[in-house]
Amino acid sequence: MALEGVKGWLDVATDWRRRVTTELTALPQTLAQLREGVDNFQRVTRRLVDATESIEQFNQMQNSAVKTLRDQIAAAPGSTMVVGAFDELSDALGTLARLNPFWPRVAPKETPRDDG
Repeated sequence: MALEGVKGWLDVATDWRRRVTTELTALPQTLAQLREGVDNFQRVTRRLVDATESIEQFNQMQNSAVKTLRDQIAAAPGSTMVVGAFDELSDALGTLARLNPFWPRVAPKETPRDDG
């Protein structure tokens, strides 16, 4: 009986050794694929950062241009209707930015709770 137990244990150990050898043989290719994946993620991240910066710059230029135009129109006669239209446009663009899932968000500040 003891020999059968040892034989069974040796069979399990031999099977385990084969599986480990197979995995170790595939390890260099797996690591190469992992490195390639990391490089791809880094490239995509850089592109997203660049795109986000461009969008932010465009948004700042747009806000500046709208403010300048609003100030110029406010000085003209009958400007209340035009200023109202610009306000609506600004609201629409703000809503668009808020609903865009890829637009950068500012995390809300946590306020201390009064558990008293």
